[in-house]
Amino acid sequence: MPADHLILGSPAKAIRALSEQEMEWKKQGTREYQTLVERCKQTMHQVEPLHEVEPDRKRLVFDENLRPKSSS
Repeated sequence: MPADHLILGSPAKAIRALSEQEMEWKKQGTREYQTLVERCKQTMHQVEPLHEVEPDRKRLVFDENLRPKSSS
């Protein structure tokens, strides 16, 4: 199958060519996921469950340029 095409189905079929923008969007999403995996490996440890949310609890912040594709 061509590397620059959208592949769907079973059996798989090449549906259409992907734009450079679509391929970069996918690459950026993959990089974000890989970064999250490494962060988890470095910081994850076993804890006791909370009974309520901590008032100063940190939130995950993602790259503001990484957005879901529009459904148009």
